[in-house]
This record gives sequence, structure tokens and C-alpha cells, in this order.
Amino acid sequence: MNFITNLILRPNRNTYSLRELGDKVFTYGNMKFKRIDFNHHIKNKRNEMLSSSLWCPLEMDSMALSQSPCIVYCHGNGGNKIDIVEIFQYLLYEFNIFSFDFSGAGNSEGDIVTLGYYENNDVDSVVSFLNKELKINKIILYGRSMGAVSVIRNSSNIR
Repeated sequence: MNFITNLILRPNRNTYSLRELGDKVFTYGNMKFKRIDFNHHIKNKRNEMLSSSLWCPLEMDSMALSQSPCIVYCHGNGGNKIDIVEIFQYLLYEFNIFSFDFSGAGNSEGDIVTLGYYENNDVDSVVSFLNKELKINKIILYGRSMGAVSVIRNSSNIR
């Protein structure tokens, strides 16, 4: 790949350690929350593993989780799932938050990003996982930049 193409399809990969996601159990304001990591649970259509995490109230059981609205954060080109932490204070009290690394980004498998062309399949895989495995049906897709393109491209798949 030439230099310009590489900047777009293979931007610097921002990997991270789980420590950078913060504590698995934490207090925010006056509530306790937990983070559940699903790093080997979701595969996209290209058979690549997607690194993902869910943030929700500490005491929330699976029944309450399935009935609560969940925001799925889709990061931009060059980003990763940690980007959601920037806006936690606006979302955490009202919604469960699910964030993942697109294929080719963060700690997910894959070598390139396609600026939304294949990433919409990653969104579909995440939504399917939430529906089938966690029984979450109240899903709000929130995307930035490439993530927004992926959400729009995936919108015809939403039920």
C-alpha cells in the first residue's frame, strides 16, 4: 500500500490494556457500576474476533439487562472502544453502554479498516450478539465518523 492509502486503511492502531478501561467495578456519582468484557464472544462475517465491553449498574441481573435500553457505541477511524469513556457522564445513569473495537482497530482482530464498508457487518454481529446471547432488544446505535457510516449502512438490518 502506498503512504496515503495506508493512512486511511491502516491508521495507527490504538491498542490498549484492560487496565485503561478502568476498574471492573466502580462508583460513578452515587451509583455502582460494573464492566463485563466479551473479548472472545463476537465474530464478524469475516470470522474475526471483536473486542467488546458492556457497562451497566452493578446490581443489574440478566432480566433487568434485557429490559433496559442499551447504547452501542461505534468508534471512528483511528479510534477504539475506550472513546466512549469521554461521554460516560451523559449516558451512564440512563443507559447500559456497549462498546466494541471494529475489525482492524483497537484489540480486535483484522488488518485494515474500510471506513464503514465492512464495519457495518461488525455492527450487525454486535446487535445479533446482544439480541441472541444477552436478550437485549432495546438498542440505540451511536456512531462517530466511520462508526456513523457503519450505523447508517447497517440501518436496513435493524428490526
